[in-house]
Amino acid sequence: MSIPKSPIVAPIEYLEERLPLWAADPAAVGLSVEQVNAATVLTQAARDSYASQQAAALAAENALSTRDQAIGDMRAFASGLIATIWAYARAESDPGVYAAAGLEPPAQPTPSPDPVAPTNVTIGLRPQGLVELRWEGSLALGTYYEVQRSLDSQQTWTAVDTVTTRELLDGGVPAGTAQAGYRIRAKRPASGVGKAGTDTRVSPWTATVVISLGVPSNEVQSGQTGGQMEAA
Repeated sequence: MSIPKSPIVAPIEYLEERLPLWAADPAAVGLSVEQVNAATVLTQAARDSYASQQAAALAAENALSTRDQAIGDMRAFASGLIATIWAYARAESDPGVYAAAGLEPPAQPTPSPDPVAPTNVTIGLRPQGLVELRWEGSLALGTYYEVQRSLDSQQTWTAVDTVTTRELLDGGVPAGTAQAGYRIRAKRPASGVGKAGTDTRVSPWTATVVISLGVPSNEVQSGQTGGQMEAA
């Protein structure tokens, strides 16, 4: 029967369990006292070596954790210093600060591309005189849509709303209006985030879509849901 080879500690434990039996009466198992003593010394040396290796492994693990924590603390603090230097350079309007600090100027944010104009605009009349607009387009990178209205073929455009969807219900058409025209364009902040910003990018306006309201009072009779659509 061979002594176990794995795991590493198994052969040590194997002999540690049997050596006391052998040492009690070496002759009874065909061994000499010298052989048992030699085996005991070697087993103890193996146990001590294994214990040292385990302690070293634990110390190395702790050292890695300490190293990572130290590097993390250093990076966080240094990042704050670099941010302070960048802020100082901007406040002083002095690009030479970057060179003096051995730093590259902060990269400027890449502006988002111009949005694509909405397509397939449809228009219809809903109960209570609501005008429904729907269209296709992307909402990526903070894109939203601006809708304007023109009444009775006038050349004056009035803002209806800005929406982050691809549809709109307009309940603000004045009573007595014969027809209303609408145009839509996509808008996107230069950074691509949110709706605020002075560098807003815009698409061309869509072609005007016109709906004939049909009822001069702009009150739709019960059950009437449609309107006529004309292209301007």
